[in-house]
Amino acid sequence: MSNAYYSVIDPASARRQFRLSIAIVVGMAVGAFVLGFATPIHQAPKATTMDDGAAFTGRLVSLFEK
Repeated sequence: MSNAYYSVIDPASARRQFRLSIAIVVGMAVGAFVLGFATPIHQAPKATTMDDGAAFTGRLVSLFEK
């Protein structure tokens, strides 16, 4: 193997980048946790209104056809 593809890595820089990566991941996890509690989930679902003049173009399939 040639050393042309591998540069010398400063151990202090690698540790600093690793700590920053861990801090970012932890920050995102805390943010997702807080956002999960901040999102309202106790709302009634909104009913979709259907136009009376609309024609049904699909096909209803039943597993128990006779």
